[in-house]
Amino acid sequence: MRALRIAVGVMAFAAAMAVPTSAHSAAGGVTAAEMGVTVTAGAGLLAGPSCPSGYFCVWRYTNPGSDVNRYEWYGSDGDYRNNYWSDGVSLNDSPSAILNNSSQNMRVRMYAGYNYTSTSAHPGNVCLSPGWGFPDLRDIGWDNSGSSHSFSTTGC
Repeated sequence: MRALRIAVGVMAFAAAMAVPTSAHSAAGGVTAAEMGVTVTAGAGLLAGPSCPSGYFCVWRYTNPGSDVNRYEWYGSDGDYRNNYWSDGVSLNDSPSAILNNSSQNMRVRMYAGYNYTSTSAHPGNVCLSPGWGFPDLRDIGWDNSGSSHSFSTTGC
């Protein structure tokens, strides 16, 4: 049932935020691991209109439809306490939607702890293949939980 919720979340994100572009090799599927959430599918690269190509984006609120309350990175960040929304509030523990719009080889892992660590409430991480994201992190129990993320070429 949880895998179904995750799949529905990914599909809703595609419909709400993205325009499908050329597909790359279709492999895998959406799975939920006991120690975190892993999105391994990569059949359709989603180019979200609100997330620049090559970036990992987070939004302050669920189901984003614009650039308002969006923050993006081109690389890893070990501490969200050093990043701020436009009104001066820290990004730490506040992302409600995420999208990996990086290249075909880059995975993004979001962690609940600083410096790429987990917490007792979230003992794993959310791993996104390129083009995948969640428009509502409540669907997977990660709303307002992100504190760091890393880019990696290794699989999820």
